[in-house]
Amino acid sequence: MRIAVDARCAADQGRTGTHTYVLNLLAHMVRLGKEHDYQFYTAYPPKADDIIPSTPRVKWEILPFTFGRNRLWLDLRLMPQLLLDKADILFLPNHLAPFWPGGPPVVTTIFDLAFLKFPNYFPRRSRQTLKRNTQHAVHRASLVLTISEATRQDILATYGVSPEKVAVTHCGVDTVRFRPLIDPGAIEEVRRRYRLPNNFFLYVGALQPRKNLLGLLEAYTLARRAGCSWPLVIAGPRAWLWEETMRKIQETEGAIYLDYVPADDLPAIYALAGAFLYVPFYEGFGLPVLEAMACGTPVITSNVSALPEVAGDAALLVDPYDIPAVARAIWDVHGDPVLRQRMREKGLSRSREFSWENTARETLRLLEAARGGNKGEGA
Repeated sequence: MRIAVDARCAADQGRTGTHTYVLNLLAHMVRLGKEHDYQFYTAYPPKADDIIPSTPRVKWEILPFTFGRNRLWLDLRLMPQLLLDKADILFLPNHLAPFWPGGPPVVTTIFDLAFLKFPNYFPRRSRQTLKRNTQHAVHRASLVLTISEATRQDILATYGVSPEKVAVTHCGVDTVRFRPLIDPGAIEEVRRRYRLPNNFFLYVGALQPRKNLLGLLEAYTLARRAGCSWPLVIAGPRAWLWEETMRKIQETEGAIYLDYVPADDLPAIYALAGAFLYVPFYEGFGLPVLEAMACGTPVITSNVSALPEVAGDAALLVDPYDIPAVARAIWDVHGDPVLRQRMREKGLSRSREFSWENTARETLRLLEAARGGNKGEGA
């Protein structure tokens, strides 16, 4: 099977959850699906050579375009090229599907519907673009992939498509990178470089309203007033509508802002943390929860959307709208080393249930089904 992929994420420097999904998925698809040929298309030179294997079965093609990140690239550059390259299936892991009729069967990935559930948490243009593109993609694609059963149910309820058309392929975690670290020298080097305290809480994620950092900071302040002594370290770039959050970080006693942290340093920072705090209002999956658990870090997270599906019983689940409840969970974990050890063991066990290899294997199976006219099996 000749698989064409919109791999524009591979040309980006950042490592958001979407980038992590695309790069790890494509890398494992290439390793597992050795009987297939892969055509990866980008608008700019890729920066994924360290992740995606280079083999004769992988062909990268750069299709320059003035607006290379725009969906117009798909219809004006990629689709004409596919007429020449004759792919068997087109995989678009980015809420997109072509407006062109015909062509190979299309499979798209929809990560979440946060832009519909929390429209005020998105810039107006981004919200409108996501709304338009996602609605078209869900109806145009032969098969829709999504990363949690929670998001699958959101898609079915919102767009009224057949249940057989939407399948779940959970994200994985790279346990080679994200694992308990046993090299004290490497851990201490990261501690010194980032000037991290001996004990601290950790948040990893972008600064944007849906992540509920304002609520987390308020809960942390309550716990601190009750005697909780650990600082709160915040690692993540400014995404959008971040100004109020940044002001709150600067005003919060004990909060330390690191900005964006390169992926290579994250495992050590997770391992150094006494607990990981992540209480967003909504997530399509919640990769940081899985990464923290794989590093052996106790996790407090939200009891909404896909987060219970990811965390299982390995984390403390709290209502993100209930600030006192979040504060109590912070206090409980801070003051109970036996609880932290139990959460560590459960988290390590839970994280082993998710792998990019399984994600890639299931994705390949669904692509093959879509190519053959089968809409896939509802998860």
